[in-house]
Amino acid sequence: MRISTFEIAFPEHTAAGPIAYWLDWLSNRGAAIEALPGHIYRISCGRSKQLAAVGWAIYHADLATLCRVVAVSGEAEDRASAYTESPL
Repeated sequence: MRISTFEIAFPEHTAAGPIAYWLDWLSNRGAAIEALPGHIYRISCGRSKQLAAVGWAIYHADLATLCRVVAVSGEAEDRASAYTESPL
């Protein structure tokens, strides 16, 4: 699988604690995290299992209430229905 990415944006008022928790959660599943300007983070996945876990978290977990997807690349999809199975 080629590298797939999500770019997610948090509103400026979002507390640092929840952001750090979710970025750690994603990182612990093997995703690479890159901070970009403007409260945006690029989440990169090199394996389909990582992509499934990251997509599920972004669209279906509490993370979905904190951020919005602003860009995708590779096999990442900008639709919640692509990530319906919980990795937990």
